[in-house]
Amino acid sequence: IASDGLKGRVFEVSLADLQNDEVAFRKFKLVTEDVQGKNCLTNFHGMDLTRDKMCSMVKKWQ
Repeated sequence: IASDGLKGRVFEVSLADLQNDEVAFRKFKLVTEDVQGKNCLTNFHGMDLTRDKMCSMVKKWQ
């Protein structure tokens, strides 16, 4: 069954995609726990920042 292939899969989505926002430097990892019809029930798996945001936060050594 196709739903078994989705369980345990990790998705990485931008916070801007989830909230229709302009600020897109936070990325969330969600893991699929269950599949109900066309809906995937997910759980928080981790958070990351985009590379450009990380680079802007780190000050260059002089």
